[in-house]
Amino acid sequence: MVRASALVFALVVAVGVWFASQSEALREAENAYKRRNFVLALDRARAHLLRRPWSHSAAVLAGRALSEVDRADEAEGYYHRAEWTGPLDPDDQHTRAFGLLCAKEPDRAIAIYEEILRRRPRDTLALRRMAAIYYSRKQMRQATEIAEQLTHIPADALIGYAMIGSIRHDDRDPAGAIAAYEKVLELQPDLKSLPFDYSIFWNELTTDLIASGRAEDACRLLSAELQRRDDAILYYLRGLAEESLGVADAAEKSWLQAVERDPRSKQAWLSLGRLELKTQRPEPAIEHLTRALTIAPDDYETVYSLALAYRQLGRADEAEQYTKRADQIRAMMINAEGHANGKR
Repeated sequence: MVRASALVFALVVAVGVWFASQSEALREAENAYKRRNFVLALDRARAHLLRRPWSHSAAVLAGRALSEVDRADEAEGYYHRAEWTGPLDPDDQHTRAFGLLCAKEPDRAIAIYEEILRRRPRDTLALRRMAAIYYSRKQMRQATEIAEQLTHIPADALIGYAMIGSIRHDDRDPAGAIAAYEKVLELQPDLKSLPFDYSIFWNELTTDLIASGRAEDACRLLSAELQRRDDAILYYLRGLAEESLGVADAAEKSWLQAVERDPRSKQAWLSLGRLELKTQRPEPAIEHLTRALTIAPDDYETVYSLALAYRQLGRADEAEQYTKRADQIRAMMINAEGHANGKR
């Protein structure tokens, strides 16, 4: 008798759950969400909840729709409501966490990602986003720990090593950055799965190789990459490595190739101008530096280099004018840095 009563009770509960999850409004909400019509999805999910307040599916849909339209605080109410009748699916939690990120609530987002990882320890999306949050907040120890976890997941090892390389570069650890970035190249030479722009990767690897006395390796790697990508930034970086090796003619050729492909490459124009200054040729230096200045009028290095060029040319008035302008820019940079530090 007791067993029969228990079976009847379970049946009643199951029917109640089924009833709570079914209605035309809920089907409309689900279809609208699939079409990414989040406003309509929210409206129909709310309509269903008016008739069936305990509907887990409708509460989740309302929360997800609000997350998608950057209304994370309102979404939280519906997620909590859904949790009354059962745990949220990890995919729902991802939408919830990303909505919190968009609402500039990283701590709350991290708490959700940690919950996802308790249920799915190898959830790579959660690991990636947590690493990115910690990295953006300069919490390098936590970011590195998570990136190292990614290196043990074959499908995401490249992303883990790329993150470690960037972190080591920012920590001024060129050896550590080079080791990680060389692992990235070993795993995927064309860098098609890199989690950030490849120009950042090559800029950081090139400068670290030069700082470590490995400019020849930088030239070799960049020349190989130029077989895949005919890109101005790669020519500019190769020019830096060639200049470090003392091969001025080759550096000049690389920088000219850079501005040929991208006339707005400020760094390449600046490098060409500074190269002319080293050989005491102020007139072509001024020509190149003026091109750089039109691209970045408030660049300190360009303005200061123009002051040096005019001084070499014996035009003291212009030299003084650019020196004063360089001093003003430098003062603004110091003030901006102080303001940024004060906010941290």
